[in-house]
Amino acid sequence: MRSNRRLARLEGLLWPIRPRRLQRVGILREGMLGDVTVALAAMDLVRLALPDAELVVLGSAGPRGAPGTADLLRARPGFEVLQWHREDLATLGGRWQLVQRIAVQRLDGVVVLPAALTTPRREALHALGLAAARVGRARGFAVANARYLKDPAQRAAHDLENERAEAPDVPQARRLLEHAADALTALGVSHAYERMGAADARSVLALTSGERERAKARLAALGFGAGRALLVLAPGGKLESKRWPQERFVELARRWCGLGGATLVLGSNAEKERAQAMVRTLRGEGGAAASVAGVTSVRDSAALLEHAAVCVANDSGPAHLAAAVGAPTVVLQSARDRRGAWDPVGSGGSPVRVLRARVPCAACFLDTCNQRLRCLTDLSVDATWQAVAEIARDPQSSPPPAPLPHSDIPANART
Repeated sequence: MRSNRRLARLEGLLWPIRPRRLQRVGILREGMLGDVTVALAAMDLVRLALPDAELVVLGSAGPRGAPGTADLLRARPGFEVLQWHREDLATLGGRWQLVQRIAVQRLDGVVVLPAALTTPRREALHALGLAAARVGRARGFAVANARYLKDPAQRAAHDLENERAEAPDVPQARRLLEHAADALTALGVSHAYERMGAADARSVLALTSGERERAKARLAALGFGAGRALLVLAPGGKLESKRWPQERFVELARRWCGLGGATLVLGSNAEKERAQAMVRTLRGEGGAAASVAGVTSVRDSAALLEHAAVCVANDSGPAHLAAAVGAPTVVLQSARDRRGAWDPVGSGGSPVRVLRARVPCAACFLDTCNQRLRCLTDLSVDATWQAVAEIARDPQSSPPPAPLPHSDIPANART
């Protein structure tokens, strides 16, 4: 892309000299829960390539209160977190204060993991900001698709080409892993590509024994003891255009409970009432169901997901979190975004099924659907149940150990 060549030239102008050492290194990744989760393996690659460096993750979760980097890596030794929010950048004074906060970190280098829908202008501003913060060197500023183009016809042509292609777009987790290797190489790290196979999202998430014990205790208190197959549902999502109908999640759980399994519903505080309504319906029919929506932290939710026989989720942060901890995951994906771009990648070879309908309005990028959510309503309960039955693990089995000494990123199964 021409824009990426220009960004590379800007990098060369701002940082013409390679730093002598990389003792303190930043990793720039902006975004909410899903955006950060798909970058965990890339962050682990930085850790593996620079084992003696102090690492600082720089990121914004968007609006204040949204889950982001700090929530995901709060208890992780070896990774410091410098997080800001959209509101912090509302004024020039706020932006300059952020530059000063970064300058205090005295970073020798920064690996940039760009957001999926970033723009050349945004990347250039990031580069100028890091230069003002006296970062030793930064590499990785780039755009990954043509969503930034001003001409709607050009954007549509680019997206439709992806939709019609035989092969889907590269999932974000894989794209960022390769991008991190490129950026590390540009920073002077010669062995980054050799470490890619060992990078594991769970090594960065690094759930603690305390978090795992809390998860066990919570499940025991709910009556969901060991040996009872646990279905975890994540029916929420920040956009209506990405939510499978709630009543279909209920029907899925009804079938699961009918076989003697238990259902646990995850979600944010904003999704609490809907989750509780689902649970009341299931319990009224004699099903074993409970909700922890709005109750558990991001990391406590991850610890609960380790116990899932299978997780069924919309295309949202919890779907990526489930795959990252190694839970078998079924994703109900709208056709709003590019095909394949946001497919979760399972850790440790854990299976992932992405269900996505082929519709003529695909890659619309609309926040509010004008086609009656056709791409989601075309996904039936029967097809979803079949995917669940295919990948659900035995409740007596354990999730894959984390981290593995070497694991190739598995190809996502697709229905």
